[in-house]
Amino acid sequence: MIASKLVLAFQDIVGREVPAVEPAVISVGAIHGGTSGNTIPDQVKMQVSVRSLNPVIQQELIGSIKRTCEGIAYSCGAKPENYPVVEIIKPGLPAVFNDIKLSENLSVHLKTVLGDKNVLLLGPEMFGEDFSRYGSTSAHIPSVLYSVGAVRSEDMKAEAEGRIKLPSTHSSLFIPDTEPALKTGVVSMSSAILYLLNNDHKKH
Repeated sequence: MIASKLVLAFQDIVGREVPAVEPAVISVGAIHGGTSGNTIPDQVKMQVSVRSLNPVIQQELIGSIKRTCEGIAYSCGAKPENYPVVEIIKPGLPAVFNDIKLSENLSVHLKTVLGDKNVLLLGPEMFGEDFSRYGSTSAHIPSVLYSVGAVRSEDMKAEAEGRIKLPSTHSSLFIPDTEPALKTGVVSMSSAILYLLNNDHKKH
């Protein structure tokens, strides 16, 4: 019961405690507990993903999760020694921040390689990526993380028209259009590297 209430309560943290202009995600990706349908388990393990673009908000989310665990356990009559234990398995990754000037220059360059309509500037996305380490060092390293389209154009059109719903890249139903996706990835990356090597890095 406590685990079930926590899954729902975590969503209230984002909806009620985080400013509307601040992107944040709390996702319960795994719940493990019990061995049979007629036995109440004495332990349940949950794995939770916490993401935000602001390090201050990130810490506040973790604090809210701990407070929520204790509050729900108390409301369910659990003894303090049986309250949920919140353990950070691995430190959270910092948010990815693309270097603005480098992003703009590479965008212009890639449009000459792939075509204007095939290069788009995207807004912030809430996925975890250790690439962020490059841009968060004390000696700033200009860096850019970009995405390569991997879905057939006819499927994109069908989704835009509301005829289908495309699965996310982490879905078991995701099937990339392999050959053009790989070709685009190799061409874009190699041309970007050559472009940067052939130009003064201080300008890019």
